[in-house]
Amino acid sequence: MIKRVGRYLQTSEQRQAKDFSLDHLVRRIDELSLEVRRLADEVQWLKAERTAARIDAGEETLIPLELAIRVFDAGEHPLKVLREWRGLSQEELAKKAGTTKGYISQIETRHRKPGRRLLFRLARVLEVPPHMLLEEEKEGEDEEKTGLAGFHYFSAADE
Repeated sequence: MIKRVGRYLQTSEQRQAKDFSLDHLVRRIDELSLEVRRLADEVQWLKAERTAARIDAGEETLIPLELAIRVFDAGEHPLKVLREWRGLSQEELAKKAGTTKGYISQIETRHRKPGRRLLFRLARVLEVPPHMLLEEEKEGEDEEKTGLAGFHYFSAADE
């Protein structure tokens, strides 16, 4: 009988230890989950700060979301969208970039691609990095072209 009581007590103590250990593990998992969420939020803030610094340094350009929609959804050429955003006519842009209105028109209608030097001059006039004027060809049945690579967007609600 004493052995049974001893076994019961030992088993009871072991059960309590296991329950304590499980409770402890559950609490620890909850604490770690909160820490992971906190760190993920901190990483997002750091990324946002780094992006803001690049925008301030002129390495990135912040444009209205509506422009991105025009390029990605409506399929407009990024040069046209950015030119209109800056309030320039084709003729004004051509004069400032040292080319002709006809050449700007051909680029915007995708009949020609700008050379490297012209691309850099257009980017300087439009105050954007040159890669934002490029279109990327995506592989697929019908090759879809997109532009505005590297842009960060804001909507009117963000202002």
